[in-house]
Amino acid sequence: MAPNANVKAETKQLSAAIGAARKKTVNFALLISKNGLVFESDPRKTADSLRAAAKKKGGAKGAWGTMRCEGSKLLLTCNTTPPGNLEKLAKKHFSERGQSLKIEFHQQAMEQAQEESDSDALEADGTDELDDEKELSGADFGELLQKARKKPHNFVWLIGESDLVLKAHPRHGTDKLRQQAKADGGGTRGASGVLTINGKNIILTCDEEPPKSFARLAKTWLANAGHKYLVKVMTPEGEEWDNDESPDGEETISEPGQVDDALSKSQLSSDLKRLAVEFKTRAKGMPADVAKELKAALKSAAMMIAKGDLTGAKSAMVELEQSIGAATDESGGPSNDWKAELIKAFADVKPQLVALLEVVVPANKAALQELSKAFGAEIKAGGADQARAMLDALKSKMDEIVKMRAEGLQRRGVDLAAAKARMEAVQQRLDRLEAENPRN
Repeated sequence: MAPNANVKAETKQLSAAIGAARKKTVNFALLISKNGLVFESDPRKTADSLRAAAKKKGGAKGAWGTMRCEGSKLLLTCNTTPPGNLEKLAKKHFSERGQSLKIEFHQQAMEQAQEESDSDALEADGTDELDDEKELSGADFGELLQKARKKPHNFVWLIGESDLVLKAHPRHGTDKLRQQAKADGGGTRGASGVLTINGKNIILTCDEEPPKSFARLAKTWLANAGHKYLVKVMTPEGEEWDNDESPDGEETISEPGQVDDALSKSQLSSDLKRLAVEFKTRAKGMPADVAKELKAALKSAAMMIAKGDLTGAKSAMVELEQSIGAATDESGGPSNDWKAELIKAFADVKPQLVALLEVVVPANKAALQELSKAFGAEIKAGGADQARAMLDALKSKMDEIVKMRAEGLQRRGVDLAAAKARMEAVQQRLDRLEAENPRN
């Protein structure tokens, strides 16, 4: 973002970048220029390339690396020591563009030093051997096979445009490995977790559920590189996927391009459906013109996928995801906190609900219980609009029952008063009759 550019455009771009950093770690560059700060962020570009882009816009010294946003805190992990005044300048720059965040700079060198310290400690007590450790990739797969037989390796195995990208290390976390894999051309989908090898089996214990056909795709990729292994996927739920054999029992190895294209198209279609659901959930909090533009962009991305323009579709969807987050951030519309908001609203009416369930007739009790269960089911299923509708229906039913009970009590009060008046009138008549006709 150039310092002299339209501030409104900078505000929108910064909001999109912060929205992306709330979902995952992204790369950034923040350089000081004569006219202020130059900020660049893109999850698809390396920090060095973003730094180069910022320099072309007048930036000089500053910081670059990765950033992520946690609540009201923006954490910037820098590849080098940032200038002493950068934090103050960044806070002012972000605040002027609508982002009042607490900004913290961290040095990657310090994190690496901590890793080295941990390594020394492990070697000192003899609990691990860390000699000659390094990130291993697909090109080093022979070496990875040897090392993974001795100890499990953390891994990230991403699907790129025309190939798979694998990164593995016995200690480095998957966040760091994912950054490296993406820098080498990996996409957004794939598998990550812990890789172990047992005989001719490569076992991937995943921290998130990968695409259904990932085991078959990984096996094909390995076979084309000269490594004949079976690939088994263990999902977070404990399910084991083994897609190495076709239904008739014969192993099949497809051409890499064919498998990748089919898988990418399927993945992009799945991602687009997810974006469409997210858009529908958040659309009510957006300005009408913004919602209209995003809806058109969703249709355009769907057309790209249908026509086979997967690269264009992927790029459009990255922008879409950022724009949806930015639109709701700017408008103050629905956020990912809708569940907490609705659960709190339910908790507010729960005491009254419990009290009603104790006294209402069976038919009304069943209706209240059914609406409560429907609300819980929608919360679990992730349907924001449906959950809100069920909660509104529950509140309406409770109000209806309370009103009916009040009217009933009022009617009973009137009826009792009338009966009492009649009894008093009868008693007065009896008293008069007795006075007029005294008993002998």
